[in-house]
Amino acid sequence: MSSQGEGSEIPDCEWETLHALAKLATETGMSLHVHSAVPMTPDQVISVANCAIKDCGVKPERLLMMHLDQYLRVPYNIDEYIRNFDVCRSVDIALQCKLLDMGCNIGFDSWDSLVFILPDNYDRLKALVELLRRGYGGQIVLGHDVFDKSHSASFGYTGFTGFSVNAIPKLYEMMDIIDAEDIDRMVYDNPARILAY
Repeated sequence: MSSQGEGSEIPDCEWETLHALAKLATETGMSLHVHSAVPMTPDQVISVANCAIKDCGVKPERLLMMHLDQYLRVPYNIDEYIRNFDVCRSVDIALQCKLLDMGCNIGFDSWDSLVFILPDNYDRLKALVELLRRGYGGQIVLGHDVFDKSHSASFGYTGFTGFSVNAIPKLYEMMDIIDAEDIDRMVYDNPARILAY
């Protein structure tokens, strides 16, 4: 889903699409993958998840809210950071925890993003390690958002292997505070469970 800017409402066509796809998911048993991304607000993301679950009957374990790593950095609005010297950038997992507590799955799938306002890999890893420590490893999937040749290795970017090269080894270095099984869950088991029907 998308939003047209700060404070704007989600367009009706997006809600209609969500209802149609949620109906298909409930009828077939397939999972529903929702594209959530900045500039959607955290409240809008929660309202979309609530709509899919409460209004449309999608089982929370069949719902994947994508790109939730884009919401880790606060402030969400870069103008707020620039205009107010007292505003510091920080990592916040409140939105992710709300969705996980609802039973949803979330994606950390924007590794090595070229978009400057989004969190960097260190923000992602810091948040991911904390979510794993809190026991959410069975509801998180890892991946990439590579979609054109400018993201490819031949253009100096990380290509399709960015998260496996830059995130997975760092997670294995954290074995004193997280479990290796969580890495397998996020990369293999959770995607297999979500995609199966």
